[in-house]
Amino acid sequence: MLAIDDILSFRGIGTARISPDGQWVVCEVSAALAGQWSEPKGSQLWVVAAAGGEPRQLTYGPGRHRAPAWSPDGRTIAFLSDRAGGDTRLYLLPVAGGEARSLVTPPGPIKSFAWSPDGRQLAFVRADRPGDENWSPEQPATPGEEQGVPVVVEAVPRWDRVWTIDSAGGQCRRVQHEPAQVWELAWLPDSTALAVVAASEPTPAAWYACRLARLELATGVLTTIHTPPAGRQVARPAPSPDGRWVAFVSCTWSDPGMSGGDLWLAPANGGEARNLTPGVPYSVNAARWRDARTLFCDSYDGNGAGIITVALADEEPRRVSYGAYSFGFGGLTIASSGETTTKFAVVRDAPDEPGDIWLGQLTEDDLAWRRLTDFHSGGRASLPTAWKDVHWQADDGLALSGLLLRPVGVAGPAPLVTIIHGGPTGRAGYQFASRGLAALAPLLAARGIAVFMPNYRGSNGRGVAFAEANRGDMGGADWRDILAGIDALVADGVADPGRLGIAGWSYGGFITMWAVTQTPRFKAAVAGAGIANWLSFHGVSSLHTWDRLFYAASPYDPAGPYASRSAIYAMGRVSTPTLVLHGDADRDVPPGQGWEFFRALRDHNVETEFVLYPGAPHGPRDPRHIRDVLDRSLRWLTARLLP
Repeated sequence: MLAIDDILSFRGIGTARISPDGQWVVCEVSAALAGQWSEPKGSQLWVVAAAGGEPRQLTYGPGRHRAPAWSPDGRTIAFLSDRAGGDTRLYLLPVAGGEARSLVTPPGPIKSFAWSPDGRQLAFVRADRPGDENWSPEQPATPGEEQGVPVVVEAVPRWDRVWTIDSAGGQCRRVQHEPAQVWELAWLPDSTALAVVAASEPTPAAWYACRLARLELATGVLTTIHTPPAGRQVARPAPSPDGRWVAFVSCTWSDPGMSGGDLWLAPANGGEARNLTPGVPYSVNAARWRDARTLFCDSYDGNGAGIITVALADEEPRRVSYGAYSFGFGGLTIASSGETTTKFAVVRDAPDEPGDIWLGQLTEDDLAWRRLTDFHSGGRASLPTAWKDVHWQADDGLALSGLLLRPVGVAGPAPLVTIIHGGPTGRAGYQFASRGLAALAPLLAARGIAVFMPNYRGSNGRGVAFAEANRGDMGGADWRDILAGIDALVADGVADPGRLGIAGWSYGGFITMWAVTQTPRFKAAVAGAGIANWLSFHGVSSLHTWDRLFYAASPYDPAGPYASRSAIYAMGRVSTPTLVLHGDADRDVPPGQGWEFFRALRDHNVETEFVLYPGAPHGPRDPRHIRDVLDRSLRWLTARLLP
């Protein structure tokens, strides 16, 4: 029978980047979690020839080696690493051979970086620290920098600003002086300016009020290019090869990295922006320029993934590839190859295909794919393959879809666990999961339990209107979408109505908590990092702007959704045994939410167990915690759903 360590035995494959000449692909390869009983063993960079052949390892030693990026001449790979201990540093590795060298930058972790088109500089984002210009000495940068020193909360801004460093080493300078929180950056082609995604407050919550701006390196002047309408966001800036335009993605979404939406275009010097993909039935994730008039985009496309081409002329976007797979490990990403813009290197995965590097070659009519690596050939055969799309209608007639995994050899209605994705602007797609509650699916199926993963309104993959359809109504129609899907599976003879379970993490944890207060139908539930009380969540979460944006309401209105959609105030008919899981260092959904729901369950004499993971953030990273989440959840569900 499939075991937890079978799922954890696959290595993680990170971002793939193809060299400017299209001859090589570099990627990040993480150690398998199976057998790790302490801190993760880190990751290394590997390279494989685009023509095929065995991949070879480029880096060695402790720590994580990540975010590889080719220099414009293809001779050097820059990457981030904590190999020396302490802060994440920027390293350069000569492709022809030799040791990686650290570029000397000011103390503090580097959050993101990019090569200048002329190869002479790298730009990076780093948080202000003591000793920087304009730094206030009134408090330490973080509570832990000076033990025992009182911290005045939100009194002294700590901005993430842009710096540059010469690629030859030596000169490093902060090029952004005015206060602005920079989240993403991309060079304009003449290497004199950057397009950045910036906000006006130095907090995680400021992500929900970003604008697109241009940063002039010579003067440090930051000029707004595009300010989205209230409630909309911007991400993934991509300047055109002629420097005239900046393409970007815009929608209302819930987390950095969940950036599916429409593709927009703004003049690089400012002016009216326009939507290049209005009304398309998929969600653009990121764009790369093929030439000055055409872009390639990877997209969330229904339950699968696709690549489209978009022309600046008034033409319909054209889909050149679609399949029942996903791009990226833990998120979508696609790399085009500079001059060779008909080739793509991606990490591609599916529920029965852990991530590997694939090469896409664009022809006139289609995109042909070829696998370049096979890091998992020994274990793939153990994974179930009986995944399929399911379709149903919501109570208001909206067409919906999701994924279903039926246990092999089970005749008639089976026990069913519904696993709710987070976000809410996330997605249940054809991708491999080695951690989190989605990784329960093959383990449950191997034990005779069917798994349903719905894409309720508010999910990515169906266009902007669908992704924004639960704004102001979280826990309303989206919850009824899920319930309608379960009812459809019961009516079709797939699910046993007497043996239903539900599980979810983050927003999925909120839906799980909400579900057990709305119906007694579920015989078991697992709520991970869920929101039990929207008002207390708003008061302590680092994302306190998100809930106001998505509810479009005041948290202080006692008659509003902060009260009416809080599970904590609807405990009267809860009977479902509920396992509550939470990281005790979670700043997104602080652990008080788990405490409140656990206490309410206990006060109402409902069977429950509450597990706190020491030092764990919003998603557990320690292999011991990842394994425990899977093991404990699997035992909780099977004990209550199987005969």
